[in-house]
Amino acid sequence: MNRSISTDRIKTLDVVRGLTMTLVVFHHVRGVTFGLYGSPSVVSELFVALRMPMFFFISGFVASKAIDVWTGSYTVSRLLTKARVELVPTVVFFTLFVTLTSWSWFFPGGYWFTLALFAMLGTYYLVSALSRRYFPHMRTIMLVTAGMTLYILGPVSHLIYSDTSAEIRWFPVDNVSKFFIYFVCGTVCGGNKPKFLGMLERNMCMTFAVLLAAVSLSLAHFSKELEIDGYVKAILSLAGSSSIVLVVLSAFWRNREYWNANGRLSRIMQFVGRRTLDIYMIHWFLLPGIPELKSLFWHRNNDILELVIIGAMSVAVVAGCLAVSALIRTSPFLCEWLLGGSRKRSRALTEMSYASSAPKIAIERIGKPAKVVGVEQMAGKAEILSVHRETR
Repeated sequence: MNRSISTDRIKTLDVVRGLTMTLVVFHHVRGVTFGLYGSPSVVSELFVALRMPMFFFISGFVASKAIDVWTGSYTVSRLLTKARVELVPTVVFFTLFVTLTSWSWFFPGGYWFTLALFAMLGTYYLVSALSRRYFPHMRTIMLVTAGMTLYILGPVSHLIYSDTSAEIRWFPVDNVSKFFIYFVCGTVCGGNKPKFLGMLERNMCMTFAVLLAAVSLSLAHFSKELEIDGYVKAILSLAGSSSIVLVVLSAFWRNREYWNANGRLSRIMQFVGRRTLDIYMIHWFLLPGIPELKSLFWHRNNDILELVIIGAMSVAVVAGCLAVSALIRTSPFLCEWLLGGSRKRSRALTEMSYASSAPKIAIERIGKPAKVVGVEQMAGKAEILSVHRETR
């Protein structure tokens, strides 16, 4: 039962990651390519309420581990690994982008996500290590307290972040304070996986989540007319984003049999979900500038047309990112240091791709007809052997 849940979780979350990464590209295509930052759009507001909270929630969900594993050496090892995976590609791609383009970003610019994620992961690792040693039953309380405190202090962080001091401008304080609570929620749900996944299938819970999302996001949309601002608007945003994250996860989880069937759409979305870091790092280089099309959408409420045209261009940008990623990943060294991959795993995948492309024909030389060995037959034997080893 636990093995089945784990398999479903990985595939379903990869699919949701793929969708969320496409929404990130959609947002940047809309703003950079078409120059629509500041133009109101109900579709865009809905995507904004979902994409970053969902990303950080899934990151926390995947990062969640039992408190017993957080020894000092394990914590240091995880921090060093995440520094290589998150920080090194950020510095390299940021440097390349500001050098090769005319953009005048201040670090980290559009690459703030990986810096914020490293800060959240580091906080989770350190709190887990301290909790294991001194407060074995207080980790969840400590994390939730930290998340809520940062979210409440969010308006203050905007004042700090707007300061001209270079010592604090390089760190995305406002985004960490805004999204850390979603990461914490992900770790809590990941630590109680069976209960959380069961909740996603309860009609009453999801009905409440849909209603809460509709009310909260509607009030946030009309906040200017209703003169809603400050902490009230922040609470509405938190309630709306949390609810819509649950609704989307429930929709995908309830249809996990379809995503686990490995159909064409499922394979594509899972592949995109496993290449989110690649797409995030590369997509800024591939965003075209088409200001002539800005008049089609600017304050015109053409949400459906905007969704179709910008969505199609976003898919094209994602495809281009995957092509560039495939070229980079041909080098295990570049894969490791630019895209956060494992050099051993990259070599293994390369060998597997070569093996799968070779003809599966064993020819017996002593006057006998050729014997064809099917890929499915080989996979079946490997699976039976794997199951036999696990049962021993």
